Amino acid sequence: MRYLMFPVLLLILAFGAWPYYHLYRLDRALVQDDRNTLMALVDLDTVRTERKHRLEPSVGETRNSVTEALHQMASVLTGNNLDNTLTLDWVRAVLRAVPAHPDEDYPSILHYTSFAFFENFQHFLVRIRDLGENPIHVRWTLQDWMWRVTAIYD
Repeated sequence: MRYLMFPVLLLILAFGAWPYYHLYRLDRALVQDDRNTLMALVDLDTVRTERKHRLEPSVGETRNSVTEALHQMASVLTGNNLDNTLTLDWVRAVLRAVPAHPDEDYPSILHYTSFAFFENFQHFLVRIRDLGENPIHVRWTLQDWMWRVTAIYD
């Protein structure tokens, strides 16, 4: 029984370190502007869907002329315009942390990551910057045995 516990413990530790490795890969892809790696690590369709879902008003909301106009503007924004706006360049721009020094060209997001932990076995949440500094939350989801960015909340 004791011999069985060691491999199980190693598997648990490897699974726990796995999303941190993908976070490191995302950081290197952002710093080196590696579009292929960035494309593999970010599920743009899911990010777009999540962004559209957040912009839609709640179902039970009563509408007057102002809220109806805002709803129409939001539907225009969440249509084709949002699909054209949310690109890998947008992801790169949003995830870029604020440089600490003016001479710092593109800082590592690992330096500005203040929280990274599992929500459950299939979701991993990363917070870039501290809570009082307009943080960016990045949700990772385990898809086809690979951790991918599925939502970005700014």
